[in-house]
Amino acid sequence: MRIVIVSFTKAGTEISKKLNKALKDKGYSVEAFGKYPSGIVGKLEGSIYEFTRTCFQEEVQGIIFVGALGIAVRAIAANIVSKGKDPAVVVMDDGGRFVIPVLSGHIGGANELATYISERLEAMPVITTATDGHGIFAIDTWAVKNQCSILELSKIKYISSALLKGEKVGFMSDYTVEGVFPEGIEGGINCNTGICISANMSKRPFEETLNLIPKEYIIGVGCRKNIPSEAFEKVLNNVLKEHNISVMQIKKIASIDIKASEVAILNYCKKNGLEFITYSAEELLKVEGEFSSSAFVKSITGVDNVCERAAQKASEDLEGKLVLKKKSCDGITVAISKINWRCRF
Repeated sequence: MRIVIVSFTKAGTEISKKLNKALKDKGYSVEAFGKYPSGIVGKLEGSIYEFTRTCFQEEVQGIIFVGALGIAVRAIAANIVSKGKDPAVVVMDDGGRFVIPVLSGHIGGANELATYISERLEAMPVITTATDGHGIFAIDTWAVKNQCSILELSKIKYISSALLKGEKVGFMSDYTVEGVFPEGIEGGINCNTGICISANMSKRPFEETLNLIPKEYIIGVGCRKNIPSEAFEKVLNNVLKEHNISVMQIKKIASIDIKASEVAILNYCKKNGLEFITYSAEELLKVEGEFSSSAFVKSITGVDNVCERAAQKASEDLEGKLVLKKKSCDGITVAISKINWRCRF
């Protein structure tokens, strides 16, 4: 998760330094800027409106404003798109007393981020979302943590509303379910409102159904240098269509590190909100299994196969296995692995 911190006072600069350490301890990528630069806090160039616009355009996952809530609200207002795309936005006063999630509390992770910050900096979290305020199960937070795509974000309100009213919410899954259902969730389809976990996006077992699609596929790719983005997208989408896989079912795309800056791959991932991960040739060579081999690919990359090995490598810790071996078309190679996704509570 890439997080940007911005502050406006000298006191805010000191808070930013503390935030930087706390967030990096959790493994986040952190950058800090302020009107009073010092140490790891760089100088805030231009207006806060331009700065915030850039953060949204570059798809920063989290923005922390150290200052007044009003400044943050005005800065983000023109950039807000939807709860499924907006970054987590959190505000902390420059005295370090309060932490307030402002935008994308559940899906973007602002509530979780604010809670973590409050624990590390001994501040008071101010959580205003209804489900959190009443200790109710938040299905959108659960979906993000369990790597599910939400088919229709507007349907979340039916689940939350039913739980807040004390009504039972049904639950059905085409996948193995582990753990105990949260309070208010009931297995079966004997409810008007419910959650459906399935790769079948047309499945509607409830009058009001929230469809969650598990991200159970990892796509390994390789391609000729500077391949056109349109060509890459066409080939990959055709492969997915041929195997009845939706982009909503993809967990991530994987390749070799020399492709880390390949524009076509980066554009595809950005367009579809996908993580792109790369490995060195040495890492890929260590992957066990039977893979298609190409002397030409090895002469260029140092490894005999990129797409299959990358797909398998990215799924190793998730009990994954290749379900599609290398498919080549117009200088692009694609392989697919499927992980052992489970529904966990």
